[in-house]
Amino acid sequence: MKSCVMMAVRNRYVHTLRTINSLLNDGETHGIVIYDVGSDEERDRLSELYNHIATNNNVRIVYLAPPKNDWGKSLALNHFKKMITEYPIEYVAIVDNDVLLLPGWLTTSINILEESDRSHPNVKIVSPFRCPCQRVYLHKADIAGRNVAIKRKHGSACLVLRASDFVSLPDFPPNRADDAFLWEQALNRNWVFAEMTDPLALDISVGISERLKRGFRW
Repeated sequence: MKSCVMMAVRNRYVHTLRTINSLLNDGETHGIVIYDVGSDEERDRLSELYNHIATNNNVRIVYLAPPKNDWGKSLALNHFKKMITEYPIEYVAIVDNDVLLLPGWLTTSINILEESDRSHPNVKIVSPFRCPCQRVYLHKADIAGRNVAIKRKHGSACLVLRASDFVSLPDFPPNRADDAFLWEQALNRNWVFAEMTDPLALDISVGISERLKRGFRW
């Protein structure tokens, strides 16, 4: 299993299905971990549905529905870290359940990470998602044939990194925002983010007119 995707979900059932269907467009997706942090839907029914999707698409889907005291994205990330040490996974993706992923999103992200070893060794996290709340960048570059903005900070809606780097992070504290904690760890390690300027991931919750205003392509 070369790569695995983790989603922390709560309700927004239709969005979750759209995200799953879109990420299956990339052949690099070998496994999906869905961590339910308090959906109102009947969990047995959701588990049955995800198993059906997995069977039809020849992909492994693990659906976890922990008790209420284990809810939260940070706890989900910590659990995911422990899980992936048991499998030969090279790359992990952290994806929100309201992101629409375009074909090639994961393959391209992995290519950027692999090329960065030679040309931009500080690039440790790639995002195919443009983050409008973090517009400041250090410089732009062409990596693996893709224009990227090199940033110190980035949102956590859709991130790809090596499994070894992800596992090396300390546990995410439950009382802090996961993206702020990741920025801090990246700064301490002199890691930078590479954001695709022509994104391969879009926000499902943003309407078409707003996408056009932001310059996103559909």
